[in-house]
Amino acid sequence: MKNLLILIVFGVAGYFAYQYYIGPSLNKSTPAAPAFNMYSLPEECQRHGESLKDAFNRHRAGQINQVSVNGFTQNFRRCLRKAGYSDSQIDEAYEAIRTSG
Repeated sequence: MKNLLILIVFGVAGYFAYQYYIGPSLNKSTPAAPAFNMYSLPEECQRHGESLKDAFNRHRAGQINQVSVNGFTQNFRRCLRKAGYSDSQIDEAYEAIRTSG
């Protein structure tokens, strides 16, 4: 019974060591994803994307609140959804715009 407890403790410690120390270092060698190009989107969605980017910048400057940013976000996502983009493509486009500022 004592050996089983020791085995469980080592198993849990190994799991956390892998998750936080070994695993992240393995992921650093993965190639970077291609950069997002907003101008590959349909024209209407480009306009919504530019508005969203502007909203993020104005929010960082304290000129508008998060509720307004959420409205621009919904318009952008709705446009991409109507254009036939998948949820993962929409999320990728949103993240690219959000972090571009």
